[in-house]
Amino acid sequence: MMIEEMKLQLIYRAYYPISITLSLITNILLLFIMKTTRSALLKDMQYYLLNTAICEILVSASTFLAQCRPVANKSTLAVFCYGPCKHFGPNTCFFMFALVQASVVAASFSILLSFYYRYRLLQVHVKNARSHKKTIAIFSLLPTSMLIFQLFTESDFAIVEAETRALHPNYDYTNNSLIGFSNTKGVGGTISQISISLGVYSAPFIALYYKRKITKVITSNTSIQRIPVAYYHSSLYAEYLLNTLGSFTAFINPLLTFYYVLPYRRALCKRVFKYFPSVSEEGTDITTYPATTNFHRRNTATTKV
Repeated sequence: MMIEEMKLQLIYRAYYPISITLSLITNILLLFIMKTTRSALLKDMQYYLLNTAICEILVSASTFLAQCRPVANKSTLAVFCYGPCKHFGPNTCFFMFALVQASVVAASFSILLSFYYRYRLLQVHVKNARSHKKTIAIFSLLPTSMLIFQLFTESDFAIVEAETRALHPNYDYTNNSLIGFSNTKGVGGTISQISISLGVYSAPFIALYYKRKITKVITSNTSIQRIPVAYYHSSLYAEYLLNTLGSFTAFINPLLTFYYVLPYRRALCKRVFKYFPSVSEEGTDITTYPATTNFHRRNTATTKV
């Protein structure tokens, strides 16, 4: 085993337990806040937030159980699984790998639906009268179909391992379960890869598009901060990083929800922090002030959203 691979394994052995712990805490806390907080403005929005929270919990749980690391070969796709699923055999790991991909796609589309709903709400200034449950069910068809196609795709793990050992003789083959697709050009494998591209790569860009449109509706004086992108020249780093991207959002997204959804932020602050913003019942007026300060009306900052 290479030294770089050993270092990365040590890092990710620490990352995955931390990731699932943070994800479960933040998402379960979000579900609790959603259940105990009543707001007329969030009655319809809660369908999308609930769906996203459930998807993120599924992402973090499946990612932790699988801890996959995909390796692209010439004619096969190998997947190293370092998680607890390796103790239950390669078929269990194969199922968990398919579940990871399907849940990441489902979470991506759920976030996309949330952005689209917010944009429509601001654009027409009325509540969406469509059936939200029906909309969510329709968008769930793609990840569900993707999961089914992967599970019913025939794959010979021996062929995958043979090609992987020939192309990557220095990799560790002892502390993991090696699975994958022996024919990446098959019907199931092709549909699976197309679904991944649509869900993981297309959905975030579409969500960003609606985020910008929402920003334009709210204010015309907005500065956009660009996040630098790190490029990895070593394929080993890319292999480990690929599966991390989906699990990272599993605990970041609920934190962003707490920050941007004002009634939830108020409820969280009341239960966790002593210093908290005072928000109106409908979440439209926000008055921020220190709890121990005597203030006058002119010192009060009110924000309309």
